[in-house]
Amino acid sequence: MQSVFPLLSVINCRALPSDYKLPMIAWLLSHCNHVSTMDHKSISFAYYPLIISCFMSILTFASCSSGNNSRSMPLMTSAGNASLNRSSFPDGFVFGTMTLAVKHEGSSAQKADSIWDTYARIDGVVLDGTSPGDAGGEYSLYEEDIEYLAKMGVDAFRFSLAWTRILSDRSGTPNAEVVSHYNALIDKLIANGIEPHVTLWAEDHPQALEDAYGGLLSPVFIDDYVTYANVCFTEFGDRVKYWITFDEPNDYAGLAYASTQSPPGRCTPGLTRHGNCSQGNSSTEPYIAAHNILLAHAAAAKLYKTQFQATQEGYIGIALWFKWYEPLNVTNSSDIAAAKRAQDFFFGWFMDPLAFGDYPETMQIMLGPRLPTFTEEQARDLRHSFDFVGLNAITATYVTDSDLVQEAYEGYFEDMRVTVTPYRDGEVIGKGDNEFAVPWCMKKILDYMRDVYHNPPVYITELGWGISSTSDVTENLNDTERVEFFESYFTTVSQTISDGTSDVRGLFTWSLIDGFEFFLGSKVRFGLFYVDDEWRRYPRASAVWLQRFLTSSNTSSDNLFPTHSSSFSSSQYQQQLLDLN
Repeated sequence: MQSVFPLLSVINCRALPSDYKLPMIAWLLSHCNHVSTMDHKSISFAYYPLIISCFMSILTFASCSSGNNSRSMPLMTSAGNASLNRSSFPDGFVFGTMTLAVKHEGSSAQKADSIWDTYARIDGVVLDGTSPGDAGGEYSLYEEDIEYLAKMGVDAFRFSLAWTRILSDRSGTPNAEVVSHYNALIDKLIANGIEPHVTLWAEDHPQALEDAYGGLLSPVFIDDYVTYANVCFTEFGDRVKYWITFDEPNDYAGLAYASTQSPPGRCTPGLTRHGNCSQGNSSTEPYIAAHNILLAHAAAAKLYKTQFQATQEGYIGIALWFKWYEPLNVTNSSDIAAAKRAQDFFFGWFMDPLAFGDYPETMQIMLGPRLPTFTEEQARDLRHSFDFVGLNAITATYVTDSDLVQEAYEGYFEDMRVTVTPYRDGEVIGKGDNEFAVPWCMKKILDYMRDVYHNPPVYITELGWGISSTSDVTENLNDTERVEFFESYFTTVSQTISDGTSDVRGLFTWSLIDGFEFFLGSKVRFGLFYVDDEWRRYPRASAVWLQRFLTSSNTSSDNLFPTHSSSFSSSQYQQQLLDLN
């Protein structure tokens, strides 16, 4: 029933640390009370299922908080698989890890506010009250981080530039000291044999653009974005050969303009299932924002391809979030159609314009005039405005046809007319406390790219496993579940490539270090390296595993490091990493 409130399919109760589940229940109670006390003379009977569904969602979170006795599918597909190593992949396959400026740079030096800097200051937005400035310390500690990258043996490092550092205003004149900083970072990566893959935007455009004209709701954003991209191509493109224009914009557009989970937190006032918004329109603004992002991507890609690519010899793409939607009942035509509809609204929303020049037919029919349209020139610029597609692909969910609640509302999450659930016949789709681990979804995702989008070059641009933060350093370092996650997903990707039908070029683990995980703050951690409050780095078991995977012929976890042991200290982990060559 978590899916009756579509946002709860995003804020899964398993993604929350245990000490935040009771506050989430209290939050649901307050919103359900608001719905149940509405003036029922002014609403139709279609709202009554909403009231019932609201309180059923509370029961779901309460059940999650008290534990779940349902059987779960095994996480591992190749536990202790001694045959899994770098040679399991083709020659030239790229292995890397990554960070994002808004999540990992920390430090407010030479930086204007991004939309997340501003939004995180609002009480209650971030569960633990942290902000981007508290995160990681990569801006000042990049040299140390590159040393660790080199010791792990990665081929590439994906990071993002901070728009708010490079351009402090809309003049187009870059900050020379910041440009020098990023030049030093890029040069040091290359000196260590590490290919830089650079992302331009990750939910962190300047707050000044929101204040000036409403940010992504205005086509003026496109010009400002192209100005920024031009600076980056000019200053860094002689050495950066891989560019990503936007990171997960398809996930962001719904969360930012049909909920309060991401800035600017706009949604239809009174539609409290997704947050208590004071302004916005959930039925139109997500589609307007997405439209402007797509046009900004196309404009930046056109600029790169016409003015820079021939001399710089690089490539440009985009990174989209891809969640696999599996029909709850694979023999039910309505569920099969619902799964395709969900895929169209979430992934096809962006990928179809990029591949074919227009939105999915499903969206055009269901949304009508609420969905913006492209001119012939815009469609032409969009088609194949990429050299590769990045897939941030981790998880899957079951989906079934539904119009129970959605009849009463128009809004992005309701427009899909689906219900999602992690359960089928009492079994959970995968294992985990954060996103569910579903290794088999990787093959389905890659096959989908082949069958629907004609098999473009693909990089898996984000693959990570979150663990709840704990004050016990040893527990923080012994992330054996993350090792199992990597083993199982790496195996599935290797097998899919071996089939010879998918053009997968590389894989980036999320993330190098712990950081600011947006509304979850620092309570869920994804780093190969644990970062303490003083920004000191401690390699986790997963860092050692990845290093062994990349530098030796045997990655059996039995031979890598001790399992959970209170006698194995953080200093021993560090020494083990440093000793390996």
